[in-house]
Amino acid sequence: GGATASDAPDCGGSAVARLAALADGARAALLSSAGLDGAQEAEVRSFCRVMPRPQLSARAYVEGEEEEGGETLPGDRLTVEVCLSLPHERAPGCPVHAPRSPPSAEAWLLCLSDAGGARLRGLVGVAAPPGAEHVAKFAIKVPGRAAGSSLRLEAHAFCCSYVGVDAEAQLAVPVGRG
Repeated sequence: GGATASDAPDCGGSAVARLAALADGARAALLSSAGLDGAQEAEVRSFCRVMPRPQLSARAYVEGEEEEGGETLPGDRLTVEVCLSLPHERAPGCPVHAPRSPPSAEAWLLCLSDAGGARLRGLVGVAAPPGAEHVAKFAIKVPGRAAGSSLRLEAHAFCCSYVGVDAEAQLAVPVGRG
């Protein structure tokens, strides 16, 4: 048995992300076993070099209480910062790698929702040059129903330019009873 995309490290994503994460030799063996010709293999290698590898993080705080470790309470105005980092090799200003499409810049949607996607809390579009870090701030009111539990949120980064390279971060904010 040769390498398969499932042999790649779990990078939290799609088969595309797992394929890109394979070592060069393992990826070449997989592509060869799939019957790709030399030009097709070169295209895949080229894409894997420039494919975004997003890193997403999120933090929440009540304005003015970031350093104090103050308690989050129902009714507080919570600021959620979502940070998208794009450490990939494509040079800034270089268009998206899509040989059959007109040149375009890489673009992302940053989204904040309740866990499970039950309620969309905010959505921001980002034109994202490679190597950059982007921070979006979302303001939400802590609901009363969260008292004594955790407000569970999800941050998502959806890539508008490539399929299979999205990222997600979970966030649980402890909420006191007041």
